[in-house]
Amino acid sequence: MNCPNCGSYMHEGTTYCSHCGVQTIPTQVPVEYKPITPWGYVGYYILYQIPLIGFIIMLINAFGSNTNVHLKNLSRCYLILYIIAVVIYVIYFALIIIGISASPEFAYSACISV
Repeated sequence: MNCPNCGSYMHEGTTYCSHCGVQTIPTQVPVEYKPITPWGYVGYYILYQIPLIGFIIMLINAFGSNTNVHLKNLSRCYLILYIIAVVIYVIYFALIIIGISASPEFAYSACISV
C-alpha cells in the first residue's frame, strides 16, 4: 500500500505514513459493493441454469433490495439474455410456421386431407 499524500510505501495495517506523517484511514468497502470472485460467477451461472429455481433466484437477485450491486448487475444481464433468446426463438418458430404454411407441399397435403 502506498501513502496517498507522498506515495511512499506503507506496511499493511499502518495508519500513519512513516515518511510524511499523514494519517491514512483504511477504506472499508460496503457489503453491497464487495466484488464477486471468479468462482462466485461460475457458481451463479450454474445456479441460473436450473430450470425454474434458477430463474426465480435470478429475479430475486436482479430486483431485490439488499443484494450486492455486482450480483444485481449479473442477474439483470442474464435476464436480458433470457429475454433476447426468447424473442429469437419466437421469431424463428413463427418463420418456420409461416414457411411451412406457405410451402406447396403443405398446401397440397391440406387439399388432400379435405
